[in-house]
Amino acid sequence: MFGINCASEMLAKAKRDLVVYRNAPTPDNIFNLFVTIYHIEDYLIKGPRTNRRKRIHKKWTKNKIRTHFGNLYIIMQFVCNKNKHLKLRDPKLQQIDKNAIPSTKSSLLNGAALNEITLNSEPEYHLSYNGKTHELSELADQLISKWDAITY
Repeated sequence: MFGINCASEMLAKAKRDLVVYRNAPTPDNIFNLFVTIYHIEDYLIKGPRTNRRKRIHKKWTKNKIRTHFGNLYIIMQFVCNKNKHLKLRDPKLQQIDKNAIPSTKSSLLNGAALNEITLNSEPEYHLSYNGKTHELSELADQLISKWDAITY
């Protein structure tokens, strides 16, 4: 509406949001970053169109995108929607919500184990699920790389 009209512009916004998050890792910036990353899909699937019916990116469907992202898709969807909605309605996301463990590591006293994080550094946000822990800026990097591979 105000300058973002296609998937590549949304991807560029996600890259800017990642820089903002890395400079100031806060819950607000997590929200902005992951909502943007997840909703690149909308721009890739639903628009833009050459006319009222024909999509420019017609080869990308939700199923093909999910296959391209593999296990990262549901994690991306979960982080976006868990930050955006008070209550998750999707049964798959509810299952993750029951089993996922969010954590924050900070350089404050008792914020992390000794030598686990640099003193006077910004906090780190992590999500552990299915035996794997994702640091959110690294997760965002992986997701953005996945979008980069299919967005033009």
